[in-house]
Amino acid sequence: MFYDYFQSYEDYFWQWEDQTTVLAIPDGNTIAYKELIVQTLDKLSLQGIPPFGALIMAIIATNATGKTDIKKIAEIGDTKRHFSDAYAFLSVLTALPETYKTGEKRVQVLQAIFEECHNSISHKKSQQILMDYKLKRYNSYKLSEKAVFNQSNFSKDLQVISLLYRKYTSAQQIIDKIVALPELEESILLEKGQHAGKEDSDLVSQLIEDDHTFQVGSLIKRIWGGLHIPIHNAQPSQQSLGGVSDLTNKGEFDQLLISEYANDDLIFLSRLANLEALYMQREAPPTDTDQPRIILIDISLKNWGTPKTVAFAIMLAIAKHPKAVIDCEVFAIGATYYPIQINTIDAIIEALQLLDGSLNAANGLAEFFEKNPKYKNREIFVITETSTLKQSAMFKVANEYQSVIKYWIHTDGDGGIDLYRKQKNSKKHIQHLQLPLQQLWKKKKKRLPIHKKELSITAYPILFRNSQKIKKFLQAQNGEIFIVTGERLLLRFFDKSAKVYEKGWEVMYENLPIIAGEFEIGLLEDGSYVLLIFDPQHRKITILNINTGHKSTTVFKEWKSTTWNNFIFRGQKFHHTNNKGSWSIDTEGVIKSSAVNLQQVYKDRSKELAAVAKTHSYANSIFKNVKTLFINQDDKLVFNVHQLYLNQGNHIKIDTTYSLQHKITAKQQDVGRYVFNDHSEIEIKRSGMIILRSSSSDIPDIYIPSLLNASLGAATKNKFAGNNYYYKTSQYRIILDHPGTNKLEVIKMVKHYDIIGLADAKELVDTTPSELRNLYTKQKAQEAKTALENIGAKVTLIASSTSPNEIERISTTSFFSTYIDGFVQHIIAHEI
Repeated sequence: MFYDYFQSYEDYFWQWEDQTTVLAIPDGNTIAYKELIVQTLDKLSLQGIPPFGALIMAIIATNATGKTDIKKIAEIGDTKRHFSDAYAFLSVLTALPETYKTGEKRVQVLQAIFEECHNSISHKKSQQILMDYKLKRYNSYKLSEKAVFNQSNFSKDLQVISLLYRKYTSAQQIIDKIVALPELEESILLEKGQHAGKEDSDLVSQLIEDDHTFQVGSLIKRIWGGLHIPIHNAQPSQQSLGGVSDLTNKGEFDQLLISEYANDDLIFLSRLANLEALYMQREAPPTDTDQPRIILIDISLKNWGTPKTVAFAIMLAIAKHPKAVIDCEVFAIGATYYPIQINTIDAIIEALQLLDGSLNAANGLAEFFEKNPKYKNREIFVITETSTLKQSAMFKVANEYQSVIKYWIHTDGDGGIDLYRKQKNSKKHIQHLQLPLQQLWKKKKKRLPIHKKELSITAYPILFRNSQKIKKFLQAQNGEIFIVTGERLLLRFFDKSAKVYEKGWEVMYENLPIIAGEFEIGLLEDGSYVLLIFDPQHRKITILNINTGHKSTTVFKEWKSTTWNNFIFRGQKFHHTNNKGSWSIDTEGVIKSSAVNLQQVYKDRSKELAAVAKTHSYANSIFKNVKTLFINQDDKLVFNVHQLYLNQGNHIKIDTTYSLQHKITAKQQDVGRYVFNDHSEIEIKRSGMIILRSSSSDIPDIYIPSLLNASLGAATKNKFAGNNYYYKTSQYRIILDHPGTNKLEVIKMVKHYDIIGLADAKELVDTTPSELRNLYTKQKAQEAKTALENIGAKVTLIASSTSPNEIERISTTSFFSTYIDGFVQHIIAHEI
């Protein structure tokens, strides 16, 4: 993927020079330095990057020599087909005011013109291309080696530019588009080594705000200020031996701040008087190196708990230092080694859940070096607990690979950090740092657990049909029905009080890690659901909180298949019993031996789920394998031979048609994704949903179930029409703020509305503020609120749907003409 994107060609309008650090026109001007390309692609990757040749053309046109340089492109191959419009658009770019050709304004121009451009690369693939490039997973000679010129590839690059002329025929149109874009947070210049570090600082703030990462995030800035590791900043500081890293009231008295570091005597004295700058501490001098860093974190048994938390904080402090420009790869080591992603909060939370039951990480460390000999030339850190090197296996592996490990960092349970650096054939102790954990980990004020928008869920404004590929039926303690489907979805029956044919299924989670395994659902005291996913092949348990997206993973070596249901949820824990014993698994994945034998409970659970399956085992036929998608002579969308239309009874349907003349045909870009020439697209999900996405900002995304010959519903974010089965009404959570003085009557009322036992109702009322465990329609929620308030309780209702307001119902004729016909007519109007 990487080489294909950055591939250069013989006799082309650009080439790599100076060991792939510069892009230039052959025998002509410099186009851009590598740093500008990387930082520009970083910004564009959020919306999907354009073909590389098209991006280079736009950069050439916005350079100071753009007017003369764009003529070079005309000399390449047979350009008659697309070059007229392409040259016109590049001329528009050259006509932009000079302020829009440099710095952040220039990047905003590129963001504007390449947003949803032809042949753009998806966000996910863009990120992978950038990661490979940044981590230098290539040979510079191979990258600069030119392939034989390919007219087809050039035409693709040129077509992207020519199509842009249909959207922007003047410089003012581009400037008007930029007005709607957000301001960039940092300047992007042509010079080497710029890095503002705001993104990483924001990440630290997010870590501190999130309850799952608060302990890690609160340590990072203290580690930045105290741990002496070169930051590898390619841009020199103002001071020749390193800048002032801290102006604060910490440090040694012999490092008293002197007046040469103040702007003038008055400011210096003012800072002293206000205790703003008593001492100074020099930062380590910046170093310019091309060696990426590899950080290995020990997650074996000795490193669980506080040492691991401190280890992750150290890792993030090194990898996300605001002044560092070098890239880091991170791996967890135990019985084996695992790559870790650290670019998002979700990825860090997932990494923190990794635990390995090995006594030490010797095997994982050895396996890493055996399988990755290329890392010998990189700067390697190993972070482990202080006592692990006293174990013979770990000591042996450490000695064997001491020549390639540059830093050892030891942690302990009290917040102590010891830094060692390789020195010839031994290690030199550089520094001891003691973190005040108790002070830094002061608990934040506990708030009522109001449910946030789910982190890993696509918020569909419409319900789904039952799946034809049901892998597992599940039922929570409050009676809610769930299914795991072959399309890796977790669905919830939307209204458990309705008949199976009256209401559809809500998507609770997409892209489950596996479907060929064991599953169990649990309901926590705060009203959130947890899903246990067991992978029998690797004996790995994943516990997923459906409401927050929080995940934890662990290996369950004692598992053995049984004739009854393998896992059950009781007493806020999951349980497993086989002929070897019984175990409990808490919601963080911690496994403990249990003396309780629940075989009869397991068997009852199996019968319970069999009854659920008997009631809900029905499914309608949906189509998935679309080979052609087009607009026919009647201006209707056709999928193979099935037309989307409004029948005489004003029902939205997809049914067989004989009107098969292709007026406009969509091109398949990926599996299930079809794009028209105006960049409108249709996505056909195998889970049974069609999504129409128009290139017009006036037409919202449209969701239609992909069932044949059935009355359908259709929805946008705010409008719904059609079959009530698919209508996703707003649902509400009921928060009991205070029971008042008539506690017994409140308990009875909670028992009635929440459909729970008397003991559970009493516990819920005794622990206010608390949340009732069911979801309620607006009418039912208001009814319960009124009933509880009439007996003295205080109650709050919180909307639980993706939109706080009820989705408005409109007629099918109005919906079809406004949205679906509007989608089609926009494509027709922009077809050339």
